[in-house]
Amino acid sequence: MAAARGLLSALVRNETDMWGPTTMVTSALLGKSSNVSSSGNLSNVEFALFVDNDIPVVVYLAVLSVIGTIGNSHAVAVYSLRYKPSNHRTFVLWLASVDLTASLLSMPFESFDIRYNLTFSVISVCKSFKALNYFVSTCSGFLLGIIAVERYRKVCVPLGMQLTPIAAKCVCMIAAVVAIGLSSISGVVYGIVPRTIPSYENLTGTECTVMDDYRETSLFKGYSVFLLFISTVVFVLCIFTYSFVGRILYKQILFRSKSHSTQSGSSSNRKSSTGNEKSVHQDLGSSGHQEEESSFAHVNTKEMIAVTSPTENSKHRNKRKRGLDRSKQIAFMFLIATAASYVGYLPNMVLLIIKGIQSETYDAIDESLGAFNAILVRSYFLSSVVNPIVYCFVDERFRRECKLLYLKLYYYICKNVRCVR
Repeated sequence: MAAARGLLSALVRNETDMWGPTTMVTSALLGKSSNVSSSGNLSNVEFALFVDNDIPVVVYLAVLSVIGTIGNSHAVAVYSLRYKPSNHRTFVLWLASVDLTASLLSMPFESFDIRYNLTFSVISVCKSFKALNYFVSTCSGFLLGIIAVERYRKVCVPLGMQLTPIAAKCVCMIAAVVAIGLSSISGVVYGIVPRTIPSYENLTGTECTVMDDYRETSLFKGYSVFLLFISTVVFVLCIFTYSFVGRILYKQILFRSKSHSTQSGSSSNRKSSTGNEKSVHQDLGSSGHQEEESSFAHVNTKEMIAVTSPTENSKHRNKRKRGLDRSKQIAFMFLIATAASYVGYLPNMVLLIIKGIQSETYDAIDESLGAFNAILVRSYFLSSVVNPIVYCFVDERFRRECKLLYLKLYYYICKNVRCVR
């Protein structure tokens, strides 16, 4: 789904974003078309179409670009500086880097393409940024699929073979290389294409879209079908794996609540042990932040046998409990992030399917929704913004590290401007 959206949405955009609502163009501006030069008239028509139809979607992209840049910059800074090497850290850094690229480059380019959709003439810029758009969407989809499989093995197969941090980096690099290879094809099929405007046959503009030489070829159709197939496979894979992860997490939450109720009923007989556990928990909380364990529920039997004193036993139990809680929190965080990402892709995919099956129905939807339809077609950009928001709400440590980062930055600035005595 993530990979196919750009190429397929081009088919929608060619007929709707530019030509569909031309009747809404400001009549006073177009009424002067006979009194201006051809190039000036084209610019006037282009600007009028932009004002009447495309300002909402450009504002939408601008807001997403700002939020995505800020959020993903925080994710990259915090996870690279404050987190120890782990699979969790590797996946977040890769995903945040791709999303940051989309926020800094892809979204502004999309806005530029919308604004100058009749006078776009630089072929190198067209090919480069279209390929970049395909790369960020394809790589993001691959990373979400890899994370889903890794979380499934971590939670559902804790005693099986797990990805090491080095292996996680290698898998992410392979995903990026494959995404580059797939996106490079878009650099071939896209280019500057002349377009005539309905009701203004004397005007011919140029836009960045799939070239006519490739539009009806087997290369373009096969490329579209292949990307759609990959997107569907990744989407189904995420649903399948996270359904098992969610079930395991739900069962463990129920088990934890029942165990807590049982232990609270007999807590009066274990006051001294409870005091020891509390002090150990405080020591662990002040000694630093612990990353997730190598497996979700792994217990080293030899270590358990070696532990004989009540204090050491409670310390091991508390440490393992913190590891389990952290691993569950990470799994839940990635589950929410993946779900939010694909929710952003759904409107785009539904509209594209309707367009491919019955274009008349799509035209009716486009006419009824107006400018909002252009926003829905580009709803996939939400996936590049929601991830750091999910980290902020779900990961307590991420919030704490962000606050600490700003405190250090504040004291550093104050020290350099001599505000601190």
